Amino acid sequence: MRFNAVVCADQYAELAPLVFTDIDTSQGSQATCQEFINRLEKLGADLGLETRLREVGVSENDLDKLADAAMEQTRLLVNNPREVTREDAYLIYKKVL
Repeated sequence: MRFNAVVCADQYAELAPLVFTDIDTSQGSQATCQEFINRLEKLGADLGLETRLREVGVSENDLDKLADAAMEQTRLLVNNPREVTREDAYLIYKKVL
């Protein structure tokens, strides 16, 4: 979501109050979008979900393989709001390692 927020903050901001009814939307779409993403991230942690790839056995040595595999998901990539390059995929995985 953070990667895509660059191009679809307005849409995420529109979803925010539907998911979190107490979210402050008066701060503008960029800030609302970031708050929405932060709250979703916190929700995962509060629920005890594993939020890091290393928590499910992924190591830095796996990132190239994951990035390559991500680029094969063309059905999903064409529908993503922002173009994803292999380098983007690698960096996304690295951030959540």
